[in-house]
Amino acid sequence: MEPIEPVEPLTQAVSADDLARLLTREKTQGGRAAVKKLLGDLGLDTPEALGAFVTTKREADQAALSEVERREQAAAELERQASSALPTRRSANGQRSVVLC
Repeated sequence: MEPIEPVEPLTQAVSADDLARLLTREKTQGGRAAVKKLLGDLGLDTPEALGAFVTTKREADQAALSEVERREQAAAELERQASSALPTRRSANGQRSVVLC
């Protein structure tokens, strides 16, 4: 049996900028492929069709709510907005509390 000749490793240098560009391109292509697969799985052709579907679904869900449910949701949203606008502080144990002046 003949001895196996050692193979010289490839020593092609790649700059950090070139590597970053390559990785960015691969990531972008992977993202596009994932979106295309998702759209296909949902039976849609374009991202715009997905947006239209979601908008229609939200409008249908909103129309199906009773007047009381709509008011409850609106009140909850206003409360959420108001609480996020208040200044808060984190205590030593990690809990947040509203700072009252």
